[in-house]
Amino acid sequence: MGYTPVCLFFWLRFGRRTTGRPSTRLLFMRGPHSLQCFTFEHITTKRHSHGHDYKLETQVAGKTDAHKGISPLLTCHTCFFFRNSSRTCSAPRHCDIARLTPDHHGETMSLNLSKIGFGTWQFGSAGAEDYWGVEFTQNMATEFVKEAVSSGITYFDTAEDYSGGRSEMQLGVALKALSPEDRAKCIVGSKILPNHCSYDDVRKYVDGTLDRLGIDAIDLMMIHWPISKAGMAHFAGDHKNAAGGRDYAAVDVDSISQVPSTELALKALGELQAEGKIKHVGVSNFGKNQLEQAMKFGVKIAVNQVCLNFLFRAVEFEILPFCVANDIQVIAYSPLMQGLCLGRWSRTDDVPIYRARTRHFNSANPGSKSRHEEPGHEKLLFETIDRVRSISEKHGIAMIDLSLAYPLHKVGVSCVVAGATKMVHVGGNAQAGATQLTEEVMKELDEATDALKQAMGGNADLWQGADSRIN
Repeated sequence: MGYTPVCLFFWLRFGRRTTGRPSTRLLFMRGPHSLQCFTFEHITTKRHSHGHDYKLETQVAGKTDAHKGISPLLTCHTCFFFRNSSRTCSAPRHCDIARLTPDHHGETMSLNLSKIGFGTWQFGSAGAEDYWGVEFTQNMATEFVKEAVSSGITYFDTAEDYSGGRSEMQLGVALKALSPEDRAKCIVGSKILPNHCSYDDVRKYVDGTLDRLGIDAIDLMMIHWPISKAGMAHFAGDHKNAAGGRDYAAVDVDSISQVPSTELALKALGELQAEGKIKHVGVSNFGKNQLEQAMKFGVKIAVNQVCLNFLFRAVEFEILPFCVANDIQVIAYSPLMQGLCLGRWSRTDDVPIYRARTRHFNSANPGSKSRHEEPGHEKLLFETIDRVRSISEKHGIAMIDLSLAYPLHKVGVSCVVAGATKMVHVGGNAQAGATQLTEEVMKELDEATDALKQAMGGNADLWQGADSRIN
């Protein structure tokens, strides 16, 4: 029996949670879950065993168990539409857009993010000696952005620090080259360094971002790293590589004389939000304790952008569950681990030097650009990649599809940011983001990568160890 394109909407109120405001949710069903002649006997809500997301149970007269529910619903308390996580049901997910729930004033503020976002760290890259090993021209940026939008990617992620501001500049020019219709679809997020987060500096540097992007207001402004000496040290001083870009091996704690107040930084961002220069305030790389502290200062934290992929799952210990429970949308970055998740290299010596600086690799390796001072987990890393490759071959799912779809199937993740240095990768990323992973595949991936997850531990800082910036 076929299904007609009927849509059924239910408004559900789950009562007040820890935030002290009522939570209203909308259930949107279509396609294989559209209801034609079905009758609901009752609808109930309850907590999942991990205590973070709600489950809608429906009993449908005359239907099999496969049609008795859509569970678990991947709402992450930030998604306007319920989505199926494919953990207990292999039906397609029905939400391509994530939206924020009502803000702390009770007004609905929406931030529509495409499931795959376009990362622009590579924009403005200066050449072979720079981090990405390419010269990324304005023409490339313009063409890549056009291709991204035509592929359905409408969230663009940048930062003032990327290529010394050139990333924002190239993105701004590229966005202006779009048609008015395509430009209207785009959402832009950028980040301010913790070093620029004094109350007076926030306005100055946000204005700088707006000028480079050529816009009057930005959709999302995030604090790039927690505001602390550890968070600031990597960006302090003037350490350059041979191409004139940032030397990512450098830290300079001694040059930091004063650490800005997180409270005052958020106050300044909140004031800019009230003025209309910022639509949403977010953070990046904040841990559970840092989020708890930031939430005390009266500014709604809309987003926490964190690193998550099947080779680095540290946020699953505390950060991701906390974000789900507190209506903080999660954007996952580095889903490909800069090529490692694709199985591109099989031994450490083959990995480009800047990409071998994560805590997976031994900091004592010759010529290492790492700064974590840990022995790494190289053997386990490549064993894990081999196990994932076996899953890829078993199920006929390409490694890139597994890599981009995996974090999207985690409860709480609404968008995955992926960059590209070749045009073909842009459309490929968009297609990969639409990949549906069954419960079986997710279970196999979780099990295959769990040993590495446990070995890496709960430190969600990919690049620093004992002096982790995230707590």
